[in-house]
Amino acid sequence: MNSHKRQSSTGSFNIDQNAFQTSFSNLENFMILTKLMQDEIMVPCKLKEKTFSSLASLSTTNPNHDQNDKLNSDVLDHYKFLLLIRNQFLQVNPFKNDDECLKNIKFKTIFDNLKHHYTELMTTLDSLSNDAKAITDIYKENV
Repeated sequence: MNSHKRQSSTGSFNIDQNAFQTSFSNLENFMILTKLMQDEIMVPCKLKEKTFSSLASLSTTNPNHDQNDKLNSDVLDHYKFLLLIRNQFLQVNPFKNDDECLKNIKFKTIFDNLKHHYTELMTTLDSLSNDAKAITDIYKENV
């Protein structure tokens, strides 16, 4: 028995929700936890001047004395950065504009990496979608 459902001409189809959730669980987790963080922290300025080093393992190219100010950040900076990234995913066109608050080299590197990989993913999915449409058109012409 064929377990595949035929797609209608309108493009509606059934997605295996478990596979879909697994594929995007890290993004979903990030979105949920940053929303919880934002909801919990009522006075963000209390995070100022507290240290946070979770991103310290991110390598930068040859940091020197002049760059130290661009490497240092406190918990408030991290808080704002996480919300910036979260808000990017809530936009229609994420990562299309650089934000001026990315003066920290680590944050800029992460943002640029996310922008690059997001753009590549969307470009690849667009290309694959076009391939799927072309294959469907070939099938329709020959049937």
